[in-house]
Amino acid sequence: APAEAASPTPGERLATLITRMVEYRRDNLEFFQLLDQVVNSGQPPDDITDMIRSRRTAFLAELRDLIVAAQASGECAKDDPDQLVFAVTACLDGLTRFGLHQPERFAALCPRPEIILRLLRP
Repeated sequence: APAEAASPTPGERLATLITRMVEYRRDNLEFFQLLDQVVNSGQPPDDITDMIRSRRTAFLAELRDLIVAAQASGECAKDDPDQLVFAVTACLDGLTRFGLHQPERFAALCPRPEIILRLLRP
């Protein structure tokens, strides 16, 4: 029987999540441009606003849970998990804003996910 692949550790799952978030922003900037237009159109539909809020809340909860689990396994800095969530979220939000306002520079300068992941190293 083939050996079963080991489940990813909390730190690996955290790294995968953040990597995907950075890469998605880099590779799909037009999605964020469209979303920004909808949200800032004056009166975005309530269902869109509710969906965005719900997805953000779920993402923040997942990020926090992964940080806490990675702290428990020694794969993440022992700082306050809420502050770490805030720091990572600020980086991701900053990338989005930078991309919206300076897309050419964003394309050239979007950091590798590893740079943001260093915030979480133990």
